[in-house]
Amino acid sequence: MLKIFLQIFGKIFLLAIIFIAHIWVNNVLPYPFEHINLVFVFLFLTLLMNKTEQALWYSLILGLFLELFVASSFGVTMISLYFCLLTTSWLLTYFLTNRSFYIITLTSAISIFIYRVYFLGLNSLSNFFFKKTFLYTSRTFADYAYEMALTAFVIMFSYLILSYWIKKLNPKYLDRL
Repeated sequence: MLKIFLQIFGKIFLLAIIFIAHIWVNNVLPYPFEHINLVFVFLFLTLLMNKTEQALWYSLILGLFLELFVASSFGVTMISLYFCLLTTSWLLTYFLTNRSFYIITLTSAISIFIYRVYFLGLNSLSNFFFKKTFLYTSRTFADYAYEMALTAFVIMFSYLILSYWIKKLNPKYLDRL
C-alpha cells in the first residue's frame, strides 16, 4: 500500500515540477526562448519510452493545468495536446519507426506542428460557434515557428543526453537484439 502511495505521490510531484518549470520558462526567459514548450518535451520523451498510455494520461492532466493559463476556450489546449500525442504515437509506431537522432528531431518538429494545427483549428472552430474574437496576427505564426524550432531542439538535446543512460532510447541497443 505504501509503495502504491509513493508511486502516485511521485507522479504527482513530477507533473507539478514539469508544470512549474513550463510556467517559469514562459515567464522568465527572453523573447525567442520563452516559446520552449517543456510540457510537450516531457510528453514526447515519455512517449518515446514506449509508455503511450502513461503519456496520454499525463497529457490530460497537464493539459487541464495549462487551461488555467491560456486565453482560448476551455478544453482546446487539452484536446489538442491529447490528439497530438495520439497522432505522434501512431506516427512513431507505423511510419517513423527508427529511433535515430534524425528521426526523433523530425518527429518532434512534425508533432509540435500537428499540435499547433489542432490548436488553431479547434480554436477557430470554437470562436466561430461561440462568436468570440481571437486575433491571429503575423506574430502568431512567427511565435509558433519559434516554438517548433526551439522545442524540437530541446527534445533533440534531451534525447542525446538521455540516450546514454536509458537503453531503450539508444538506437545501438536495438542492433543487439
